[in-house]
Amino acid sequence: MTARGVWALALCVGCGASPEAGVLQARGAVNGEVDSAGQYRMVVGLVTKKGQYLSRCSGTLVSQNLVLTARHCVADSPGGFVTCGQAPLGQAVPPEDALVTQNHVQTDEPADYAKVSRIELAPGGDDTCGYDFAALVLAGDGFGAGAPTAAPRLEAPVIAGEQVTAVGYGNTGSGSIGTRRFKLGVPVSCVGTACGSIPAAESEWVSADDAFCQNDSGAAALDADGRLVGTVSRGINPCTTPVLSGMVARKDWLQQLGKQAAVEGGYSPPAWATGAEPPPPVDAGADSAPPTAHLSASDDEGGCRASGRRARGNRWAIWVVAISFLASVRRRRNGL
Repeated sequence: MTARGVWALALCVGCGASPEAGVLQARGAVNGEVDSAGQYRMVVGLVTKKGQYLSRCSGTLVSQNLVLTARHCVADSPGGFVTCGQAPLGQAVPPEDALVTQNHVQTDEPADYAKVSRIELAPGGDDTCGYDFAALVLAGDGFGAGAPTAAPRLEAPVIAGEQVTAVGYGNTGSGSIGTRRFKLGVPVSCVGTACGSIPAAESEWVSADDAFCQNDSGAAALDADGRLVGTVSRGINPCTTPVLSGMVARKDWLQQLGKQAAVEGGYSPPAWATGAEPPPPVDAGADSAPPTAHLSASDDEGGCRASGRRARGNRWAIWVVAISFLASVRRRRNGL
């Protein structure tokens, strides 16, 4: 869908503008590359039906049937501008309203998607700042035993100056609904309260600009060993000051989920879920080297933006794009 389609942020708090009012010129990836070779198939596309719209996000497959993403991608929300402490997220949508794909381009083909059996929201609170984190357990054994995965890094938090690889989906504005892109060598700018005027919770961190953009909600930051160290929550449009949820603060919850998902999928729990040292990520391509730095993302085209404490005039936004209900109707007719 191009920029002339019906676009609106699925999560807009108190937004009074029309859906077209804040549409941006799509620029595709920000210094990134399309993952046409499938090197980063552990980063998946997520489609969620929310009322009359479909929201499109990214997520990370951490075991064959367990995906981590941003809570606002799969939860009800009042929508609009995001002010920390005043932006509660709602309950999760029914699992049948969420679908996941490993394709590097999101399509409208039912066969390209896996179904979700349940959605789990990070415990402890519901504010966008600090709790914008969720897990999806896929139906059955998910993508199967050979699926490429990225273990969450649960022992060592990210540090300022560390470099990651950014991977996620974004709308290019040229007819592509969502394309997985990656960008290497993106530095971590700051972590938690050390970010000063940037509204980041203790469990969150901020990456450098021009790596993650709008429509990269739930996108992955992978460390030098290919482990997941962050999922994108929000930022200032279009590609400034992205805030990500870290993994370490959720260690106990994630390990419990990892073991439960393994039981439901009928396979042995991954090493990271049992407390063992996680192995390098499984990679589908034999010639693909482990991820060494960051995600490439395309600009999404959204209407509303979110306000924060950083600087007057800047707007903090939840980066997720909604697509008109027509696409949902098409999927329902095809039995998706």
